[in-house]
Amino acid sequence: MGDYARIGCDCELHGEVHLGDHVLMAPEVVFYTVNHEHGSLDVPMDSQGDTEMKPTYVGNDVWLGRRVMVMPGVRISDGCIIAAGAVVVKDLPPYSIAGGVPAKVIGSRREP
Repeated sequence: MGDYARIGCDCELHGEVHLGDHVLMAPEVVFYTVNHEHGSLDVPMDSQGDTEMKPTYVGNDVWLGRRVMVMPGVRISDGCIIAAGAVVVKDLPPYSIAGGVPAKVIGSRREP
């Protein structure tokens, strides 16, 4: 966890989560680093175990809005803003503004 990282109320960090400096995390943000296995159709999903752990990474100067979900193995680069309620399933480039389910880049903090 980096310097000056702020974690909001009721956030959940499951597994290996790396936070950079000056991260702003609103309430109820959730990080996952594993998922349920589901590849076998003849075994119930709840009996298949979990996938391999994939750490998540958050760069410096990142703002995550309320109820953002970050899925296994995702890298959120420096300077990103993630809109409330977004589900981040892919890496995000530096200074992106992303939102939606799944999260997509909808803008940039860089000057045009």
